[in-house]
Amino acid sequence: MVESIGERIKSLRQEQELTLAELAEKSKLSASHLSQVERDKSTPSLMTLASIAQALEINLRDLFESEGDQIHVARAADGPEERGETSQVLRLPLTIPDSSWKLEVDRLTLHPEAPCLEFEPYPGEVMGFVLDGALVLVIDDEQIELEAGDSIHYDANQPYRLCCCDDRPCSVIWCNSPPRRGKVAIRETEVPDASSLK
Repeated sequence: MVESIGERIKSLRQEQELTLAELAEKSKLSASHLSQVERDKSTPSLMTLASIAQALEINLRDLFESEGDQIHVARAADGPEERGETSQVLRLPLTIPDSSWKLEVDRLTLHPEAPCLEFEPYPGEVMGFVLDGALVLVIDDEQIELEAGDSIHYDANQPYRLCCCDDRPCSVIWCNSPPRRGKVAIRETEVPDASSLK
């Protein structure tokens, strides 16, 4: 989980075994104000944060980052996870699942024989970038064909489908903001007739 600025300050203070009064004395701030900052009841100014950082003998940026929270590496060697009942649709999460981050990014690979993935609408935005192959995106009744190098960004408040329309696998980077977090069902449906894409 990503800590709030107040939680981060409290955590750093406790790591150094400082009381609120001791940090207040070192930072030349009142203990009551520091208490409100730590409980996220008050938004600290940049000058206040600089004073706290100096008192804790850390860099200012350390107040906004905690080790391991801000960095997530997805290794290609880890391989994609299967999605659906077959291995014809593969998913590799590129962001931390079930985190408090506001972006969800996956690498999806649809094989030519794979059925379409159908997504229900949700209040958010979607951005997709085609890495390889060709993809058909069906939004309501509109069909949009995308090839390698193409991208799309749209409002996800309407249902849509992703379909591979090539004779080779199609790989895409698919981003949802805010994350769907598994709240929206994904169903597999038939690929649209290729003649309807012309």
